[in-house]
Amino acid sequence: MLIAWLNELIFLFDTDYLLFRAFTIEAISETQVRGRAEGEVYDRQRHDLSSAIKAVTWHEAAITHIADGYQARIIFDI
Repeated sequence: MLIAWLNELIFLFDTDYLLFRAFTIEAISETQVRGRAEGEVYDRQRHDLSSAIKAVTWHEAAITHIADGYQARIIFDI
């Protein structure tokens, strides 16, 4: 679910030019992720996008439960 959520954020940039900068995951389970993403509309004058993220991959993706929450390892295609 985390990978699907991240791919949705990429889709929102590709379609609506929304550029996200702050993320909060409010709840996560084996079947559901609920989170919040904050940002702004892409502005060529203010944002340098020399390379864009094309997709989130399943390759070596891992979510690990740690003492104070979860830790994720995600690889992005650029």
